[in-house]
Amino acid sequence: MKIIEGIVDRLMEVHLFEMAFQRKNIVERCKNLQMQIAIHVIKCSVWSDNEARHHWESEINNWIGQINDMFYDRHKKLSYETYFDLLWVAPFEHTPIVRRRANGSDGLPKVNLSSDELASIENKIKAAYDLVCEELSMKDSVMAGFSGIKQIFSKVGI
Repeated sequence: MKIIEGIVDRLMEVHLFEMAFQRKNIVERCKNLQMQIAIHVIKCSVWSDNEARHHWESEINNWIGQINDMFYDRHKKLSYETYFDLLWVAPFEHTPIVRRRANGSDGLPKVNLSSDELASIENKIKAAYDLVCEELSMKDSVMAGFSGIKQIFSKVGI
């Protein structure tokens, strides 16, 4: 009987380790993509009339699609809070990233934003991330696929 219990315990340890490893891979992928996504979201928000917007949206869709396709333990997704912490809080919460990017980067012209304009853009971006993270955390999103950043941007006014 002890042999069977030992085998069962060992199998559970292996499964838990594999699940933790798969979850860690999702977290690492989010961390690796968070700044690229953030920069492109800012570009779409600040330079919304730029001819490259379609390209930026395609890149965002690709990266979020990659994250959406990742799961652990065959069907589990990260929680809304985890996605939000990784994708919004880490790049945006403690850094004036929108203002810094609006000062001209990647060959884009400098945009002088008032405090109110800056706050409005940041609120819209945060609302977009809220919807993205909500969708990413849904179990059925793996089957449905990511709805698309253009749809989310239109919901929040970007």
